[in-house]
Amino acid sequence: MNPPLRSKHRVIGVHVETGAPVLDIAESPIPALYAVDLARFATLTRYGKGQDFEPEFRVEEFDETRARAILAQQPRLILEPPPESGLEEERIRQLRLRVGLELWETYDLTVKDPRAVIARPLVGQPVDY
Repeated sequence: MNPPLRSKHRVIGVHVETGAPVLDIAESPIPALYAVDLARFATLTRYGKGQDFEPEFRVEEFDETRARAILAQQPRLILEPPPESGLEEERIRQLRLRVGLELWETYDLTVKDPRAVIARPLVGQPVDY
């Protein structure tokens, strides 16, 4: 695979004969094969810091109060000791050894020509999208 494409979001391969990228897009409402002329279809603008548009992120530690609240909402977040063990203080300590990572990126997709997409269902009768 072309090294620049390998690092692109959702690119899982490249068609051997054409070099067209193969994407995994789970949001598709119907199992189908989509062929898209990307240059005709849309422009994608990525916003971020620096010339490489690095994503923004924040790392936060968990204080005891927050760790208790998180474990109350998501008891299976710490599996050792297990939630039903009664060792809540140790479970809180285990969670506090971790950090929370919040990462975000901003994109703007501007569709230029929706007819640049052809879709065919993987099963059943052809559908006009």
